[in-house]
This record gives sequence, structure tokens and C-alpha cells, in this order.
Amino acid sequence: MSKYLNNTDLRDALNTTKLRDISDVYCDLDFAVGNITTKLVLSFNPTPSNITVNLNQKGWSDLKLIYEQAKVDFGIRLIVEQPSEVESTYNSRDKENTATKNKILKLHNKIHDLGIDGIIENIV
Repeated sequence: MSKYLNNTDLRDALNTTKLRDISDVYCDLDFAVGNITTKLVLSFNPTPSNITVNLNQKGWSDLKLIYEQAKVDFGIRLIVEQPSEVESTYNSRDKENTATKNKILKLHNKIHDLGIDGIIENIV
């Protein structure tokens, strides 16, 4: 089967080799998604909920693309904050975390220099 439908596919489906007047062809346009009919799909009113997710850089990039597309296509926002706000918060927290990690590393090195690694390990 071809990737895209064309007139040949349509004529084959109608069991004809010549073009026919559309009014001669009966067509039921009720499509279904699983067991959900058109009426249900078109009347679907989702209830948003807040969830927290942890994403790596690729996951965040993918979510941003989906967010932008949903905003353009459907006028909906999939995340509460703007992506720029999320990134700003992330960058700020990342700097804080890096500073904390550096302080811990310096303390670890001082403990090692004092030769009390074993004592600290026994306490922890």
C-alpha cells in the first residue's frame, strides 16, 4: 500500500477504473479512535492537572517543541510557566547546586589534608 492515498487507491476502493460523480458514492464519515466515535472525540473536554516531571536536556527540548506546537495549533499551554521562566529557574538552581558541590569538595579535600578521613567515615 502506498504511503499516500491517490485517485488510483480511491478508484480501487470503489471497485471502478473510471472517475465517478461523488454523489453516486455513499460515504459514512464517522471515524473512530479505538472505541471513541467522532461525537465523543469532538466533545472531549480534558481536565488539566498539575504534575511534576524530571527531564533531561533532550526531554526538555522535546517538551518545549510540543508545548509550542500545542500553543499554536490548539491555543493551549501544556505547562504552567513559560519555557523561559522554567529555564531561568533551572539555571539559577543549577548555579546554586554547583556552588554547593564545590563547597562540599573543598571540605572533603580539607578533611583529607587533615588526615581524618577514617574518623569521618566511621561517624557517617
